[in-house]
Amino acid sequence: MHRKLPVILIVLFIAVPIYTHAFGIDRISIDSGLIYIGNSDQNSAPSPVLRTLGANIPVFRSGLFVLSTGIQLWGSFYTYSRQRALPQEMEAPGGLWNWILASMLDSRFGIEYPFNQTLTLGSDMGISFLMRFPIVSSEAAKPDRLPVMQYFFSKGRFLYPETSIYLIWNVYKRVGISFTVKSYYPVFHLWDSENLPFYDQLLITGLLSFIIKF
Repeated sequence: MHRKLPVILIVLFIAVPIYTHAFGIDRISIDSGLIYIGNSDQNSAPSPVLRTLGANIPVFRSGLFVLSTGIQLWGSFYTYSRQRALPQEMEAPGGLWNWILASMLDSRFGIEYPFNQTLTLGSDMGISFLMRFPIVSSEAAKPDRLPVMQYFFSKGRFLYPETSIYLIWNVYKRVGISFTVKSYYPVFHLWDSENLPFYDQLLITGLLSFIIKF
């Protein structure tokens, strides 16, 4: 395998620019930041603030308008209590925890306005889909894995409208940095009959992104 690695790298080096050019993709950003997850339950863990990693690609552009897609990944601990999946700490009494891998898949439409050759301000909105799966569980919490996943996917709790605002700093011709704030809104509270405050399961993300241009 190690003998094939240089060949694979060369193929990727050639193929990625060709692919991105053919489909009109002019940049890819690698994202890192923090995500806040609102939690109103006083008998579980406080609202988590977690590290997140991801990527973003603008797939279509026309003038100031841009259509983008992206993904954000993070991990967190949850427990199943009172018919709900709730944030939990690994060191919590009883050892009832499930480690959840979350992936936020989004598609957004927005506007980018270049102030000059260095700075560009952008804003967009769209629909995001939050996929959450229990990967590792404590021995005591293994029976709760299925109820936790069922809670995440029932009553549309995976559906999040999204808005964001960002600033792009074009450091060099083919390299840039962006600063982004995103909000994901738990609209499923309108029909899930849980009578929770709006901020419960509200997601707010702050991202610092490294941009590669083609």
